[in-house]
Amino acid sequence: MRSVMTYRMFFFNLTFMKRPFPVSPTRVHVSALILFCMFPLYTFGQWSNPDSQNRIYYNSGNVGIGVSLALAKLHLNGALRIDGASGGIIGSGNGSRIELSSGNGTSIEENWGINLVGNDESPVKVKNAALLVGYESSSPGWGTNGNLLISGSLGIGTTDPDAKLTVKGDIHTQEVRVDMTGSIGPDYVFEKGYKLTSLFDLERFISTNKHLPEVPSAKEMEEHGLNLKEMNLLLLKKVEELTLHLIEQNKANQFLTLQVKDLQKEIEMIQNTKGQ
Repeated sequence: MRSVMTYRMFFFNLTFMKRPFPVSPTRVHVSALILFCMFPLYTFGQWSNPDSQNRIYYNSGNVGIGVSLALAKLHLNGALRIDGASGGIIGSGNGSRIELSSGNGTSIEENWGINLVGNDESPVKVKNAALLVGYESSSPGWGTNGNLLISGSLGIGTTDPDAKLTVKGDIHTQEVRVDMTGSIGPDYVFEKGYKLTSLFDLERFISTNKHLPEVPSAKEMEEHGLNLKEMNLLLLKKVEELTLHLIEQNKANQFLTLQVKDLQKEIEMIQNTKGQ
C-alpha cells in the first residue's frame, strides 16, 4: 500500500510540480483531478499493515462512522453490533465482550460480557437511563427515573444470593416498608372468643422451655435467622395478649380495692362501737 502511494506521489510530481509555468487550464484541471484521486490513498496509508495476528490500527486523528466530523477516537452514529465470535472482542475467552476502562488497568479481564473499569477519579456512571438485567424485552415506562431492573437475584457482598436481595453486611436506611401480602395482622386477639393463655399456663411454659410460646428459641434463631415480618407480627400479637392480661389484672385490682375500702369501713364501725 505504501509503495502504491509513493508511486502516485512521484507521478504527481512529474505531472504537476515539475512542469514549467505557465501551464494550460487543461493541465491544471488534470493535475487537480490527480490530487483529488490521490488524497484517499494517502489517507488510507495512515492505517497500519496487518501484523502477525492480523491486527491493524489507525495512527492519526479520529475515526468517524456515520458522521462527517469525528469528535473522539471512534465516533459512531448508529447501532453497534458485536456477534459472539470465538475469542471475543477483548481477551482470549469465548463469546463477545466489550471492555471500557479508565486507562489504568494492568491486564484484560477474561470471560466478562461487558467489563466496566473505573476508579475514584473516573467512576462508571449511567445517567438518565434504566439498566435492565436479565430481561429479554422492555416496556414503555421502564426507563424512567434511571430504574435498575433485575429479573433474577441481587447479591451485595456475596456471590451466592438466596433471595431476591441478599446482603452480607449492614444495611443503613431511613425507612423500611413491608407489604402484608399473605399475612394477617393480629387484631384477632381482641375478638370475642379468643382463647387467651392464662398466666399460670404461661408461667409453666416459660419455666420448661425458657422462651415465650410461638416465639423461636435462641438456638433456632441462630440456625435459621429471623423473618422480620413474621417476628414483628408475632411480637405485636404478644403485646396485644399482654395488654389483655393487664386489663384483666386492672379489673381484679379495682375489685380488690373496693373490697379493701369496704373492709376499712367495717373496721371503723366496729372500732367506733367499742369506743362507745
